[in-house]
Amino acid sequence: MTFSRGSLMVWVFRVAYMGLAYDPTWSESEVGEDEEVQRRRFLALAAASAGYGVLGDPVPAVLPVAEPVLPARIGAVDVEALEAVAAGLRDLDQRCGGGLVRSATVALADHVRRLLNVATASATVQHQLLALLARCEGQAAWAALDLGDRGECRTRWDRALAAADQAADRPLIGHVLYGAARSELHHGEAAAALKLLQLAELSARGSRQRALLAANAAWASAMLPAPEAARRRIAEAREAHPADDGEATWLSWFQQADLLAVTGAAHAALGDWDAALEDTTAALRHRQTTEHRPIVFETTTLAVAHLHAGDHEAGQEAGCRALELAQGLRSARVADRLTPLQTVAAASRRSDVRDLGRRVAQYRARYRCW
Repeated sequence: MTFSRGSLMVWVFRVAYMGLAYDPTWSESEVGEDEEVQRRRFLALAAASAGYGVLGDPVPAVLPVAEPVLPARIGAVDVEALEAVAAGLRDLDQRCGGGLVRSATVALADHVRRLLNVATASATVQHQLLALLARCEGQAAWAALDLGDRGECRTRWDRALAAADQAADRPLIGHVLYGAARSELHHGEAAAALKLLQLAELSARGSRQRALLAANAAWASAMLPAPEAARRRIAEAREAHPADDGEATWLSWFQQADLLAVTGAAHAALGDWDAALEDTTAALRHRQTTEHRPIVFETTTLAVAHLHAGDHEAGQEAGCRALELAQGLRSARVADRLTPLQTVAAASRRSDVRDLGRRVAQYRARYRCW
């Protein structure tokens, strides 16, 4: 038995677009009720919804309790379908924040884990599933981070690392450690982040991954602060990134915009405002309009750098833009990253900039619970 496209899409719709958690009692067919009865009930409900009178009181169908529907055997096509679901959730996460996709992301990770426990597959497919599980658990960790849940975030990284280790995938192990390091860095634990990044570099393969790790090590070093090490790692990241030596597709997201965003954040942490403005402005030029959360992060860095550099008008304009874009995101991480903007704006001598600081504070007070 394999997934039917219909059952997969229904499942995705339920967990991703309706915001429902995975329901182990759901199955593709409604067992225990005649199909004709189901059809008549739905027609009666449709007629009532359309304003036509019907006999009786139409009641929506209730899904019966049933065992989870899992395939007895899975193949490469099934893994490809699950990969597509994961990619869709990643895109949605970038556009809308982890608050929207958390339930669906956790459901996908749990589903992949069940498949590994129940379904039979070739050794190759099992390896692919383990690698997918590691990435899904990593996505769930990022979603937890986006909602400020440090405990679940760390637990998910633990599970991701275990799956990557079971798959014996060294680059993937490095990537999981990178994600765990970013989680620490977000909470201001620069020393812990740097240690994890150094461990990740032991497993790194290829120039793209080395550039990713070097850039983030630069950011962590800047936050320590260790300025000389930070600038050295920025140079290493820039030197490594242009080459592309056929690395894993799950690293393809790390493009020029991402490199410049991280080096811009590192320069900002060092107080090198001109360099921060240069890199962050370039990063924004490379962004796609659908990358809402990264754009908010980088526009915030841009605003902070402008204000520190004394360009109050440009700083206020960028700050207002960042705050406007943040409104549609369910992300405590965005609220956290707005903190430096709130601080520098509140200290301004200009009333319009101080007003921006107050608006940022109001936003953070409203959305921090996510």
